[in-house]
Amino acid sequence: MLDNKELKQLSVLNPYRFTIDMLLNWVIVISCMIIWARTESWLLYLPLAFIVATRQQAMGILVHDIAHSRYLKNTKLSDLIGNVFMGYPLFLTVETYRSHHLKHHRHINTEQDPDWNYKVGRKEFQTPTTKSRFFLHLLKTSIGFGMVEMALYMRLVYKSAPSSKKTKEKTDVSGIIFKISYLVVVIAGLIYFDVWKLYLLMWLIPQFTFLMGLLELRSFTEHVGLTLDDNPHKHPARTIKANFLEGFLFNPHFAHYHLEHHLYPSVPYYNLPKLHKVLMKSNEFTDNTTIAQGYFSAKGTIAQIVNAGPDSRLAK
Repeated sequence: MLDNKELKQLSVLNPYRFTIDMLLNWVIVISCMIIWARTESWLLYLPLAFIVATRQQAMGILVHDIAHSRYLKNTKLSDLIGNVFMGYPLFLTVETYRSHHLKHHRHINTEQDPDWNYKVGRKEFQTPTTKSRFFLHLLKTSIGFGMVEMALYMRLVYKSAPSSKKTKEKTDVSGIIFKISYLVVVIAGLIYFDVWKLYLLMWLIPQFTFLMGLLELRSFTEHVGLTLDDNPHKHPARTIKANFLEGFLFNPHFAHYHLEHHLYPSVPYYNLPKLHKVLMKSNEFTDNTTIAQGYFSAKGTIAQIVNAGPDSRLAK
């Protein structure tokens, strides 16, 4: 579908673009925190907290690109920046996520796929379903019940990461010391500047409520409702044609071009729209691709999930 020359051009890294996007996410988060700190208006709290959660998801997506080595050519420096400015604040490390996520790519939607195993046997992922059941589950996930799902998912993430016993490598003492030092500095800063309440209200609570709902929505929309019975050659991931607002809120940094990413993971997120345009010229792509028109339209991804046929692979 894509020749080597096109793939090489689309895979060129732009560290400046990545860095600007990373900093912009923090500018939005800090702006929300400042607005809350100055107003302490509970009318503004929920929308501000939700916006913070969207940027937390955006940071996670950038961590995902770093896991694919799509930031800097220097992997160690790239991982360090990703951890300090995004991974650690989200209680995640690039290295652990990389080990887990690459298994998802190698074994997509199979028993060896840790993300797929997270869904297998869970009633909420069974199709067909109803919109009320679908949105009720997202609501429950967004008001705290999602912490249980996140605990299960993080267990999978760390379980799939190679341990020092498996890899027979020495324990990274310097890495452990750095992580502890990072944590001590953060805690000391929160106490010294007396902003622990702001951290709780405008970072931790959004992370364990709204972010859980956003992550669960992505978990549904990327791979659920794609039964292969009618076409065994159909790609096992979905592309969503999201508008700017949908992209900002639900799938930042062009993550809604999820199938394109699976087909060509060497292409950084900012080139996914270009990649999509090129692939749409290929019948091989269009004939075997599930494309949703946004999220909430009659041809949107939610309608596709609700109306999808039964998927025996998830009912085990």
